[in-house]
Amino acid sequence: MSAPTSAAPAKNSTLVIDAPLPALALAVEPGDPAVMRQPPRDPREAILSGRMLRAIAIYGALIAAVTIAAYYLVGTTAAFMTLALAQILHLGNARSSDPVLAPRLAFANGAAVGAVLLAVGLQLMTVFLEPLARVLRLTPLTGREWALVVGLGALPALLGQGVKLLRSLTSSGRPPAGAHGRTPRGDRAPEGRPPGTGP
Repeated sequence: MSAPTSAAPAKNSTLVIDAPLPALALAVEPGDPAVMRQPPRDPREAILSGRMLRAIAIYGALIAAVTIAAYYLVGTTAAFMTLALAQILHLGNARSSDPVLAPRLAFANGAAVGAVLLAVGLQLMTVFLEPLARVLRLTPLTGREWALVVGLGALPALLGQGVKLLRSLTSSGRPPAGAHGRTPRGDRAPEGRPPGTGP
């Protein structure tokens, strides 16, 4: 069985389009204004926690699944485009542990928005510029095939945002850190004083 996409398109997607653009845009992501109100992190906790490793594995499996699906449904070119689009749109899941579906949050990082648009444009050039398409051994896609590529490529990002949104809605009813008479560090507040206040 042949591979869903050859080495040249895969390297072009990873080294030329995905890595330098959307990934670097995360460096200018606006900070969380509530970060100083969060309890301190456990110093014994690993940087790559079990939860983060599970998320990496799940997202990787989703991107691999939609790429393989595009290959079997259409062919190599569709698989290549689906892989690239899924990687580019995954930036939304990497930006925050919370959903970024609201326009205010989606456009908060202008560099990320610009990087996504530029990366998509460069990716389209690999198909529509004939000399480049010939080097990468890509073939034109029909409108129906493009629709399939967009749907499959967006699926991992949409599923990730859906899970984050559901988690955010289910946790919205929980008391914030420092409630029930305890400060964010877990110490009981003095009688007659709100949590987190000094003497």
